[in-house]
Amino acid sequence: MTGNIRAVSGWILVVSFAFSIHSWGQFDESKLRAIDAAIEKTIAEGKTPGGVLWLESRGKIHTKAYGHKSLVPVAEKATLDTIYDAASVTKVAATTLAVMKLVEKHQVLVDAPVASYLPEFSAVAGDAISVRHLMTHTSGLRPGLSLSENWSGMDAAYRLACSQTLQSQPGEKFVYSDINFILLGILVAKVSGSPLDEYVGQNIFQPLGMKDTGFNPDPSLISRIRPDTTNRRQHAARSGPRPDRPPDGWRRRPCRFVHHRLGSRQTGTHDPSQWFDP
Repeated sequence: MTGNIRAVSGWILVVSFAFSIHSWGQFDESKLRAIDAAIEKTIAEGKTPGGVLWLESRGKIHTKAYGHKSLVPVAEKATLDTIYDAASVTKVAATTLAVMKLVEKHQVLVDAPVASYLPEFSAVAGDAISVRHLMTHTSGLRPGLSLSENWSGMDAAYRLACSQTLQSQPGEKFVYSDINFILLGILVAKVSGSPLDEYVGQNIFQPLGMKDTGFNPDPSLISRIRPDTTNRRQHAARSGPRPDRPPDGWRRRPCRFVHHRLGSRQTGTHDPSQWFDP
């Protein structure tokens, strides 16, 4: 088997390009048992509460739910239709694709200065930082925006991003930075005229038939969404109280806001497989 097994925030996705299939068109049961054992071991070791496996090869599909989608405040079994927070997978599975769609349409040049699309950003380094620098995490910006002040929303994020001081020269070294992709999301909105969530929905997810993937899920989907946890004490210490957080620290969020405050995508397990359909 050649392929890729990932466990991210409790979701398990397997994409295989050459999985062993018998001549009569069935998956190799010994390989499936090995996958089961690896996943069950990961759950038993407490590395993830559970997840969903989706395996495709040569038009054949094998899928299975393991463990739980939540353990507290109430234990809930993982189901095949569970929707998971994609977290920073959003960077590559939404924002990067959106930028490249604009490149394809000749609306963005990857080696053009970011400031040519976002003029206010010129205050950071003039024209020295390119779109490519943001996409490859070589911009010289630090890993994230300050959490020492209470802020939220795109306007505040953009204001903070445009007030940064470079930590290294653009192109000098790789430093994974949320600020890079905050800026790319704002660039997509500025160039396309549509917010990032709307642009990727209309130009990527909908054309691919990814019905369970997007930002701001409809409230009717809340029961399928894996609950997440918030450390209210730690958060309050760094950015003040948050009235939107319930007392028990848990919620199924119809809109998922993560550390970079601009929102992350949520996805059903089947949807990512659409990226690899011929």
